[in-house]
Amino acid sequence: MKRMTVGQVADFLKGIRQGATFIGFTSESEPKMRKTNNPYFGKVVKVNTHNAKVNCDYEAGVNRRLDKEGKEPDFVAKGNWHAPLMIDDKYTPLAYKVSDPDELYLRYFPEKSGTPVFVDKETGELVDKAKLAPFMPAPSTYENQGLDSPNEIKVMKLSNIRRISIAGEDIEVIG
Repeated sequence: MKRMTVGQVADFLKGIRQGATFIGFTSESEPKMRKTNNPYFGKVVKVNTHNAKVNCDYEAGVNRRLDKEGKEPDFVAKGNWHAPLMIDDKYTPLAYKVSDPDELYLRYFPEKSGTPVFVDKETGELVDKAKLAPFMPAPSTYENQGLDSPNEIKVMKLSNIRRISIAGEDIEVIG
């Protein structure tokens, strides 16, 4: 297994532009939670494994599925806080923050994710998701797509990725 810094991983991913590509990765991130009256805020980390596709055209993917469902393929993606990083008019696995183009994210289309575990940062003990649920937002429904089965797109801050497998490489992210 190779070991790379976040910057080295970003450079490596910029070179992957061959079309839809499968990826596996493990993430460790702050769970999205409400701050107000939340005894768990800032004290828990979410760890998860993901299998996904990268380098995909989101808008074209939604329109292909609309067509398969016998609906008018007229979806137009709205602007977002992030945008795909294109090099030579080709998708890379990366997205950037529109307000700060130097802030990079892995842009992925979930295929299958493991069940996340929540870990107390101080003790290392598992925290039951049921205790956190009242403080967590409802997940996006993607209803603006008009699909029976939505085409999900997600982003993960590169610094939250611990391991990544793509293009025949297994990489441990360090630093």
